[in-house]
Amino acid sequence: MQPKGGTNVSVVCRVRPLNEKELKMAEEKKDQDTGVKNICVDFNPEDKALITVYTPKEKNDKLSKELYDKHEFRMDYVFECDTDQATVYDIAAKPIINGILDGFNGTVLTYGQTSSGKTFTMQGNIDDVELRGIIPRMVDTIFDAIRQAGEKMEFTVKSSMVEIYNEKIRDLLDPSKDNLEIHSDKQRGIYVDGLTETSMGTELDVYELMKQGNANRAIGVTNMNAQSSRSHSIFILTLIMNDTESLACKTGKLYLVDLAGSEMISKTGASGQTLEEAKNINKSLTMLGRVITALTDGKSQHVPYRDSKLTRILQESLGGNAKTCLIITASPSMYNAAETLSTCRFGIRAKSIKNNARVNKQVTLAELKVAVTRLEKELKLKDGLIEQMNRFLTNNGLIFDIETEAKSFRKAATMDMNSKKHLETLSRDQLPIDSTVERVAQSDDIASKYYSESQNGGKEDTAAAFKSQDQLPVRRNLRSSLDESNNVVELLEEERLERKGSKSPAREIIEERDRMSSVNLFKPYKQISDQYDTATKFLHEQEKAEQISSIDVLIDQLTEERKYIKAIKEKLRLKTEEAKLARAETVEKEKELEAKEFALEAVRKELEEKLEEVTPK
Repeated sequence: MQPKGGTNVSVVCRVRPLNEKELKMAEEKKDQDTGVKNICVDFNPEDKALITVYTPKEKNDKLSKELYDKHEFRMDYVFECDTDQATVYDIAAKPIINGILDGFNGTVLTYGQTSSGKTFTMQGNIDDVELRGIIPRMVDTIFDAIRQAGEKMEFTVKSSMVEIYNEKIRDLLDPSKDNLEIHSDKQRGIYVDGLTETSMGTELDVYELMKQGNANRAIGVTNMNAQSSRSHSIFILTLIMNDTESLACKTGKLYLVDLAGSEMISKTGASGQTLEEAKNINKSLTMLGRVITALTDGKSQHVPYRDSKLTRILQESLGGNAKTCLIITASPSMYNAAETLSTCRFGIRAKSIKNNARVNKQVTLAELKVAVTRLEKELKLKDGLIEQMNRFLTNNGLIFDIETEAKSFRKAATMDMNSKKHLETLSRDQLPIDSTVERVAQSDDIASKYYSESQNGGKEDTAAAFKSQDQLPVRRNLRSSLDESNNVVELLEEERLERKGSKSPAREIIEERDRMSSVNLFKPYKQISDQYDTATKFLHEQEKAEQISSIDVLIDQLTEERKYIKAIKEKLRLKTEEAKLARAETVEKEKELEAKEFALEAVRKELEEKLEEVTPK
């Protein structure tokens, strides 16, 4: 399924000149048939993105007077037959290389039929400055950029070479590793486990590594090419950039892919081991076409990256985290018109792929420490500013300091409690004096009553009267002592009244308590405390309810996801079974086609022999 957004894959077309075999065929046709095209492509000098491909009409199309069908394709750029290596590199590959220097992943791959110029475009002649291909020119660009970088930048360059031969991954720098596995993780992405990586110091180191890898690459001889690549070759360069000032680290990884060419067995004349190699090459290219179709048709829900080693390695390059340029190479000969048309159609499909390239920036421990130190300084500065603002607002009465107000409240509450205790103590101390005065007054009244009755000859008991009269001096002495103590109390009270005013201490305490109650200092704090407690309780309850609700939603989502995954697994199982059946049918059909090809070849040879016998010498 096509990713949303992103940048389209860049697709350019390079048409090579006619080779010796094609020139010879063109001369033969020119002598036999006049007016017949020998070149199947046409260029537009005013529009460098347009290429026209001509193919012979089918023999059963008798209604049309035209001999050829015309097909137009719009690429990002079309290189004509006489285009030199430097121009191809500057237009097609150099923008990708510049992206590597910015920390992006990049891929440049060549695609086309066998003998169409893919290896020449990608590698060329390393020892010839004019004929150098994309890989050696890329190496020059990277090391030139390293030399021009500032002193604060440190670079690490690593290279490796690998080939996919008969669906097995071989390390070209260590041929003993002939069946490596592909793995993936979040940090490294897609990578080949156990692949030899060599650190490079100069361009010459990379050139020597390329020569070593090319010497170990599988090549063969066919009717189309004397040095036909029998495997897909991938040159991998990793560039690590460290900034010694900011301690930032960026990594750019570059894949330079030289695909083996698609082959028609009838043209290449492959047989035996070469035939088996051709089958695996065509199979992997077919899988590559299926991946591109799945990425661009807008209907596919699954992209079959894992169906071949080639598409698995190129997963990030096709629809992933990379800037990608596809160079399609084609032959201009009418003999190869069908293959040229197929190659251009492949390029147009690939042009619709969208990649989502992003900078590969790694956060190092040293960079994190610097960031933490910087944030701590900023935090201290902000805390100082906040403290200054609080002092300013507090001093100007715009806000109050919570701790100061709390101390004032506690002090007021303590004064209130002390006032209550003082009042209660005075009340208890006053009570015995008042009771004693009241009892003495009552005794005096009784004694006076008895004395008056005894003098007047009343009926009351005279004994009791005389008894009361005997006790009268004692009572008078007690009354005298009490009067003296009352005088002392009154003097003390007058002295206190003079110091504090005309009100009694008890009354002052009561009025002070009432005044404080009227001011009601405690009320705002109590209201704020109550509101805070209520709000906190409400928030806790709300948070608990939200957590319960979130858990329920997650449980429902997990249940739905499990059902969805189960359904997908079932679909995958059914599709796997269908794919197995389809593969079995494909194998059977391939076997039938091979048998028919061999039979046709035998018949052709037999007919040729008979023609030789019949034809007079």
